[in-house]
Amino acid sequence: MMNSASFEPKFTKYREVFYPLPTLPEFLHDHPRFGSWTPPARLPDEWAMKHFIYKLIKDEKFKFLEAHASSLRRKLPCQALFDQIIAGGKHVLTKIKFEDGIEWVARLMFPQCEQNESHECKGGFQYDKLDDCLAGMESEIATLQYVGTMTSVPVPKVFGYDLTRDSDVGCPYILMEMIPGESLAQRIERQGGISGWEVQQILAQMAAHVAQISKL
Repeated sequence: MMNSASFEPKFTKYREVFYPLPTLPEFLHDHPRFGSWTPPARLPDEWAMKHFIYKLIKDEKFKFLEAHASSLRRKLPCQALFDQIIAGGKHVLTKIKFEDGIEWVARLMFPQCEQNESHECKGGFQYDKLDDCLAGMESEIATLQYVGTMTSVPVPKVFGYDLTRDSDVGCPYILMEMIPGESLAQRIERQGGISGWEVQQILAQMAAHVAQISKL
């Protein structure tokens, strides 16, 4: 979300400049937008995340995720939604929807698939490097909580997590606040580009956030 801001007169002439979305490399033309909510079926079959999600559903381990989230809201029923997910190299996001309409995000760290001659998946963490991955997640949680408490920078609240190797869900995960909005890449794609005026607004917000964080 972009707030209004005042700009120096010398930048006025750039307000109508329009920055187009760069052309995608050819090898990405048939792939979904990885930063957007996407049906799992549309993701590449060689992605370890896709196999992980399907196994999570088949083994019904998502019920442990729902139980944990529900316990954090006085046993209010909820449902893990897998019709739309956001996938990354080692993490996948899925929504948790409560009976009262509130939505959270579950961030799951998925492992690599077992590799063999007929099955070579991409993405996921290696078990022999799991300790480093868990330390990274623990640091992210602490950073989110610290920045959220000490500044007005909009960061999602962390409601719960399980960073153990053998969690009931089958992977380390974080339950966090769902912040609706639109990423910069999505805005550029929707509009076909971004104006100089919007660039100034974005830079003004970034400067304000960096100024607060630099004091921590």
